[in-house]
Order: sequence, then C-alpha cells, then structure tokens
Amino acid sequence: MSAPLRLGVNVATSALALGVVALGGAWLGDRGHRWAEPRWPDASFIRLSAPANAPRTPLWVVPVNPYCPHCMTTIARLAPEWPAKHPGEPLVALIVDSVALPSWAESMPLAAVWWDRRDVWRSRWGHRLYGELIRFDAGGRYVGTVTAEAFEDE
Repeated sequence: MSAPLRLGVNVATSALALGVVALGGAWLGDRGHRWAEPRWPDASFIRLSAPANAPRTPLWVVPVNPYCPHCMTTIARLAPEWPAKHPGEPLVALIVDSVALPSWAESMPLAAVWWDRRDVWRSRWGHRLYGELIRFDAGGRYVGTVTAEAFEDE
C-alpha cells in the first residue's frame, strides 16, 4: 500500500472511530439526563381549542408537528374512533416543534388542542418521538407513554 493511501485510510478510520465515540458519549449523556416528570397541562402551554371549565378526566396527549405528514396521518387514523374506543378519556393534541402556529391547528378533530410554544415536550420532558401517546390521570400526573401504533391495532 502506498504511503498516501495508507495515510488516507488511517485518517478515515480515525475519523470514524472518533465519530462513534462522540455519538456514544452523546447517547450516554442523554440517557443519564434527569428529565422533568410530565404534568398536564404545563403552565406554559397555550390553549387553542379546549373547554375552559371542562371536568378533569384521564386523558391522552398526542404530540403533533403540524408540518409532519406522519403526524397528520396518525391523527386522521386515531381521531374518528377514539371516543367510542376510549370513553371518558379524551384525545388531546399538543402542537410541538412549531415556532409559528398554523392557522388551521385549532380545527383539528380532537377534544382539545394545545401549543407547546416553549418546547417543554422536547427540552424539559425529554420526549422526541412523533406518534407517541402520553397518558395523564385526572390530576394531570404522568401515567405512561405508548406508541400510536399500539392503539391502531385494536
């Protein structure tokens, strides 16, 4: 092997190894971070369409990026049958990862729509997956998170 080729291979191998170490370090840092326990609703959320004096009940929150086709497809699949399959536990949309609120967001076919203008879902709760469903009890305490696909298979 020629000297320039050997140097190129060594540089590429070293760069790859450093990249893997950096990625692993970032992953470990994220996994070790203590995220805030989700509460519903967070004081910084902006209510777009929700009854002001609705009774407190257990509910499910679906984070939605309004510009994500997957998110909008998930809502379209879940919303029509949700009230019949989950009586007394409304499905609520939380608009995430959107600095500007789309004008049509308030007309989503769900029990309520809220906007996470301050990025609480991602930066404080540590959530990042569109299509997850976050369950809260009647007191607003976090119960758990599941994928939307779990409910689509019912």
